[in-house]
Formats: sequence, structure tokens, C-alpha cells
Amino acid sequence: MNRLKKLQSSFQSLFISVLLLTFLTIPLFAQSYREYNHKFDISAHLSKNSIFLQSNEKYYKSNTPVSARIGFSLKNTIVNIGYGFSLGDTFGESDKVNKEVKNTDFIDLKLHKYGQNYILDLFFQHYKGFYNDDKDKIEVYPDLTVSQYGAAFSYLFNGENFSSGAAFEQSQKQLDSAGSFIAGCGIYFTKVNNADDVFAENENYDTNLRIGISGGYAYSYVLSQHWLLSAGITEGFYTGKYLYRSGDLLMNFNTLLRMSIGYNCDNWGVSLFFTHNVYHYNVFKDEALSLNLNAQEFQIKYARRFY
Repeated sequence: MNRLKKLQSSFQSLFISVLLLTFLTIPLFAQSYREYNHKFDISAHLSKNSIFLQSNEKYYKSNTPVSARIGFSLKNTIVNIGYGFSLGDTFGESDKVNKEVKNTDFIDLKLHKYGQNYILDLFFQHYKGFYNDDKDKIEVYPDLTVSQYGAAFSYLFNGENFSSGAAFEQSQKQLDSAGSFIAGCGIYFTKVNNADDVFAENENYDTNLRIGISGGYAYSYVLSQHWLLSAGITEGFYTGKYLYRSGDLLMNFNTLLRMSIGYNCDNWGVSLFFTHNVYHYNVFKDEALSLNLNAQEFQIKYARRFY
């Protein structure tokens, strides 16, 4: 019951936010953006990816390092080549955690395609090695593994005025503030391997396949000629089934938040980009074991465009 109340409160907050954003964009339907018309670009990224699980008020966190990547992409093609490497120590963790907890082994691959009227997200994530530091006591789970693969398609209703490429990729320039409602669909496969008996149920507690629909809103606010502040949120409703357990279909929720702020000139730009993806399991099931999976990415990007 408490979980449903929290869910209702979240939906009310989201509904109020959408109404406010809609009101703000009513006089702005003549907004537009433009292409940079460059031939190719070279970019440098600093990023930190992480995943953590929340089960019965207990958190299991990954201990991932900051990584660097150099990328090269050609305009109007699907070519986008990058090379990444770890910078060693983790960032944002306490000295005690860095000394006592081994770095998480992980693969985190994402592809985002920002079209005029759509956003396509593909991802492959595999994390092994987690820890819990409740009450200053560190517990290590080196064999706890989270694997997640999926794809999501989002349609932008106001793609003629709102540029998702300008908001989250720096591939276009937003000239005036604008927003767009979003509707989409997605498919996700998730497996949490319980090799260390972290959960009480069984070794493969959460191995499931889910499909569903989503809706939300995104908005870009032009602070000045060069500064752009953008944010977008979608809420998804998914139905799925555990692959190794009998039972009925389950209704789950997925919340995706994207935020960015960037400074862009015609030949170069720098931006901060943040995503937070939350998967809520067992929302309507009275089970002793609840589970939320959170995936985050923080990225600093510098891009140099060549004409």
C-alpha cells in the first residue's frame, strides 16, 4: 500500500510538471533549429556509468571507474567510431570504499540515434561485482551480476521545432526554446544472477523479458546564443514474465530522465549530460522481495566540428 501511495504521488508530480511545461510552450510554437552542416566531427568524452539495485530498503552498488573515450563521426551517416579506456580509480566513492571494494567488471554499450521526429535507444549492459555500505559497514558481493539488453523507440510530436539532437547530442543548434510530447515503445531483457545468495528466492531471481509503451515530455530552454539547457522524462508501462519461474504476467514501470547543459559555437561545443533510468519490479505483487534497478550515466563531452 505504501508503494502504491508513493507511485500515485510520483504520477501526480509528473502530471503537474507536464501541465506547467505545456503552458510555457503555448506561445512558442514558432520555434525552430538549424543544422551545423559540418562534414565530420571529433569528440572527447569523460564518463561514469553505474548500476545499483534496491531490494527491501537495501542498496547494492557498483564501483565503476571514470572512463575516457575519443570518437569520430561522419555527418548524415551511421558511422560513429570510438575508443575508450579506464582512468583507474573510481570517482565519487569514499576512500574506504576504494580501498576495500574491487572495481566492478562491466561492459556498458549504448547507441542513441536522434532523428527529427524520433529517438532510438539501444543498449547492452553487463556488471559484475557489487557492494553495500549501510551503517558504515561494507559488504562485498563479487559474484553478483546484472545483465540488461534492450531497445526503445520514442516519437516526438513536435520534432519540427524541438531538436533532440541539439538537446542531447550537440549535432544541431536550437534557436528558440521549444518542447515536445513523447510516445514510444520498448523491449527489455534483464537478468540478476544471485551467485552469492544475496536474495533469498533462488539463484536467478530476476530473469525476465518485458515489452511495453511509454510517454513523456522533453523541453529545451535557450539561455543565450550559445547556452542550452534541456531535460526530458518518460514513464513506461511494461508487462513481462520471469523466464525461470511460473506465474502470471507482471506489470512493471520504467522511468527515464535525461538532462543536459551545453555551450555551443559553430565549430566546437562542450556539454554535461546525465541520464537516470529506473526499473520498478513487482509494483502490484505482494511479494516479500521487491526490486528496483537503477542505471545512471554522467558524461562530459567536447566536440570539434570540421567544415
